[in-house]
Amino acid sequence: MTERDFEINPDDSSLIGIDKDHVAPGTGIRYKETLIEKYLTEHGNIRNLYHDVLSAYQSNNAPEFVRLLELLHNDLRSHLLDEALNMYIYLKHYYTRDEKKLDMIQRFNRNMKKSFKQVFTFIRRFTEEGEAVRHDPRLLLQLIEMGNSLEVQFSAEERHLFCLYQRPQATPA
Repeated sequence: MTERDFEINPDDSSLIGIDKDHVAPGTGIRYKETLIEKYLTEHGNIRNLYHDVLSAYQSNNAPEFVRLLELLHNDLRSHLLDEALNMYIYLKHYYTRDEKKLDMIQRFNRNMKKSFKQVFTFIRRFTEEGEAVRHDPRLLLQLIEMGNSLEVQFSAEERHLFCLYQRPQATPA
């Protein structure tokens, strides 16, 4: 798969919120006016879903706990794939000449992959591997750590990365 596979047909009238005239340098990835708003909404939805997962666990509702973990897994995976393409790749190309910002973007991307790999491993224990849900302080601690990992990543992106997402100009920063 190449970057050309992700190009958008500029004549597609369904592309609401996409600035068809602005593309990140060296890519077919177009600037999307509403992208950060979308990610903020998704972060909020994922945070709420995590709290529902935690609540189901604390209520000893194992079937609901597993069902909500599956929803969390799907929502996270969808969000991360979209964010990887439409924000991280975009930002890496936009700031190729700004070593400091590029390094920060790459660190965020590495941290995101590392922390979400741990989150997905935790989720798969119950959704794919069939581990029994038991009331155990260690499991509760792992669940809380998972929530902390999500919160740290989302908060850091919201504070430090989202402000970097800009419409391409003739000479990017």
